[in-house]
Amino acid sequence: MPLRDEMLFTCRGDRKFVVVGPDGVVQRTLADNRVGDPVAGMITSTRSACVLTVADYQEQRLLNYQDGPLKPWGDEIFSNQPEPGGFVFLGVLELGGPAVAVSAAQVP
Repeated sequence: MPLRDEMLFTCRGDRKFVVVGPDGVVQRTLADNRVGDPVAGMITSTRSACVLTVADYQEQRLLNYQDGPLKPWGDEIFSNQPEPGGFVFLGVLELGGPAVAVSAAQVP
């Protein structure tokens, strides 16, 4: 499903993220014990992959997750998804203070 047809919900109390389609049906869910206090999330579409960036207020960091297979030129060349619709942890960026929001863009 195209990213433009989905909505990401941050469930702070449950410490999870839910992606919902235009029909209101849950498409994917991310619940990871590395996330302490998720206050914001954003899925960014790049030329080759979609990445979910999570702002963690309590742990004062950003976490990234791959959302779907890598498709650099339209051909799927690599997919390390644990299951269809799953997320894969990519890494973390420690911050000097609490994360309160996240915004991302691919800049050529």
